[in-house]
Amino acid sequence: MMKCCSCGSDLIELWDLGQQPVSFQFKSDADCVPLKLCECICCGLIQLEQSIDEVTLRTMPEWMGYSEPEAHLSQLAEFCRKECAMSRRTRVQILSQHDLPLAGALGLPTEGLEENSQACERPNPWVVEGMLNQWIKDNITCEVVLARRIFEHFEYPGKILDMLRRLNCRYLVLELPDSTKSLVDGDVTMIWEEHKTYFTLDTLKNTLAANGWD
Repeated sequence: MMKCCSCGSDLIELWDLGQQPVSFQFKSDADCVPLKLCECICCGLIQLEQSIDEVTLRTMPEWMGYSEPEAHLSQLAEFCRKECAMSRRTRVQILSQHDLPLAGALGLPTEGLEENSQACERPNPWVVEGMLNQWIKDNITCEVVLARRIFEHFEYPGKILDMLRRLNCRYLVLELPDSTKSLVDGDVTMIWEEHKTYFTLDTLKNTLAANGWD
């Protein structure tokens, strides 16, 4: 029986699209990956039964990158200052290069953060998971973790939330796509081999609660 990557409950199959060519391989013999969309019977999280593997992800051409909107950055920084009581003295860790603009908007010393996080330019969940394992081994702790545009890429987000909790951080700042409109509209272009999970506000809350976060 298929199990939820968030809470471990059973999954029901919604739609099996079979083997589909990887979107960033522009060739006639592109690698194919299985795209099977499922839903957890407990937390309701929509997810792929299996997302892209690390070996295939590394075949992405070097010239390809991610261009994400940042118009909301000042609003997000103000939210962090208010809700997390963040200042330059707050002990912060970041998970990828996507977090550096927010760190800069908060006035944090980004040079040290970039070195500590390995600053993955592309969302690479396996590199980040390895980094978190090392932080735990080194007994690294922090007050706040910034995790922008990476959470939806993890194969097992429940496991990552457990690892983050072991850093003894008080706050986790998550930024990820809200799939509500795509799910309501039946927008199939939402499905992407790099995104394991498709969160709504409710299923994000359920995932956090199932893994020990308020």
